[in-house]
Amino acid sequence: MMFGRLKNGAAREPDWVLILLCAGLLFIPTLRVFLIPGEDTGFLYFAANGHISLFQVLCVSTLILNGREDGVLLRPGNMALVCIALWLGVAVLTAFQATVPLHAWIKTDQYVIHLIFALALIPYFQSRQDVLKPLMLALICGFAFYSLVMVIRFQGLTALEMEQLSWNMPGFSNVRTLGFYAAVAVMIANGLLFCRRETIPRGGQALFILCLIWSWGLLLWTGSRGAVLSLCAAALIMVFFAKRSGYWRVLGVNLLAILLGAVAAFFVPVDHGSFGLQRFFIGTYADATVNQISSGRLEIWTEALSLWAQQPLLGYGSGQSRFLIEATQGVFAQPHNVVINAIFSWGLMGGIPYLLFMAMVILKPLIALRHMDGLTLAAFGGAFVLALNAAIDGSLYHAFPLLLFTCFMSAVWAQLRIFHNAHSMTV
Repeated sequence: MMFGRLKNGAAREPDWVLILLCAGLLFIPTLRVFLIPGEDTGFLYFAANGHISLFQVLCVSTLILNGREDGVLLRPGNMALVCIALWLGVAVLTAFQATVPLHAWIKTDQYVIHLIFALALIPYFQSRQDVLKPLMLALICGFAFYSLVMVIRFQGLTALEMEQLSWNMPGFSNVRTLGFYAAVAVMIANGLLFCRRETIPRGGQALFILCLIWSWGLLLWTGSRGAVLSLCAAALIMVFFAKRSGYWRVLGVNLLAILLGAVAAFFVPVDHGSFGLQRFFIGTYADATVNQISSGRLEIWTEALSLWAQQPLLGYGSGQSRFLIEATQGVFAQPHNVVINAIFSWGLMGGIPYLLFMAMVILKPLIALRHMDGLTLAAFGGAFVLALNAAIDGSLYHAFPLLLFTCFMSAVWAQLRIFHNAHSMTV
């Protein structure tokens, strides 16, 4: 019984935490169609910014109500605790002094809730080692359902309407953030496709190949160059650290999926340069400037660093980029780089602890990849591609990709702790 857990050694009862997690991965993306883009004030504003936090609070509350002998929250190591305390202190202090305090408090709350969510999930995943497969299946099904709704939604739109949608994508702030989601779906589809036969039935492989083709097709359709580059870089780095054989088969299937996905992308309306394969070549012509090739990121980074130099210790508070950096045109809430965003938001006093904590979260599992099974490798891949993409975009800033990151990285850390405990080591 996939959604049940043993009770008193024999009887099974519903695992409400797993049910909630799967329901969230399955339905939240489509729910967001009705919330984003929303209003700047009122109920829809708070619903758009708070629905994921509400979901996470519900999951953590369910874990607390169920209770466990090993505790609900994982206690981080001493170094991690110091980093968290320093970052949180600066984040709270700068929220009071931010240009727009409401945005600072919303983002700070989101970060804190994501952290608590992750610390609650790790012990849960340790006690339930069979939950990763249903979570991955829920993500793939949720991605397929959402993207199908979007394909139907885009039928018959004019070029002007497509341009408006590129910056007001239903469910996402713009079409490039949909690329984050598609890149994670590619990683997870690979994990489901190439794990052991006894874990995934052989008869389901054809379905996962179709999911892989669909994921690549939508990723290419979004025109998200950064997501594609991050996905390829993540795969290469993981191959180096995992030290596994059989990657030529994975590469061959993915090259075929890319080819078929690219063909499929032509059948989706792309009557605007912000969409489709042509997006990969816009701004990369011979006489383009570096700023044009980077889609304006270099200008944003330069201005953000210039402003940071005026307040290097504490920064300006969370989510203040759109109000202070003119190059963001009042649209982008973060400077499209996780390092610059950290020091711009919380200065050296809070930004460096935040970056050190994130480095510990990512690098320790990366070094231990060779000890992980196929499903855990795929879970790490889904989180890792978001981490790499954060160097050029907001994949560790926006609430939905952060939800995916915390969910799958928590599963990875649970497996890492199981491995270390089995070898009489502490994490």
